[in-house]
Amino acid sequence: MRKRDRTWARNIIEKADVFAEHLERTFRPNEEKTLVNSRRTVKPQINRIPPIKPKEILNEIKTNIDPKKSPGFDLITGEILRQLLKEAIVKLTSVQCRF
Repeated sequence: MRKRDRTWARNIIEKADVFAEHLERTFRPNEEKTLVNSRRTVKPQINRIPPIKPKEILNEIKTNIDPKKSPGFDLITGEILRQLLKEAIVKLTSVQCRF
């Protein structure tokens, strides 16, 4: 590995330093972008996903889920989704994703 001064890194400490410098130059945190208004600086808002209603989930299961189709990685079949109790569907509406 070459150092920034174009000499060779000779030991593991120098190699680790060269590698760390490379990572530091390559990967930088994203800058927080702000929108500048005429009077104040405004941070952009994250688009929030509106809450889903149990009726929407039921409708999706009835219209778009094929009960005969094989399950995916989660091993949940369409037939299992059709057999869900109302309480389970209500619970699905309260699932939150954290980013």
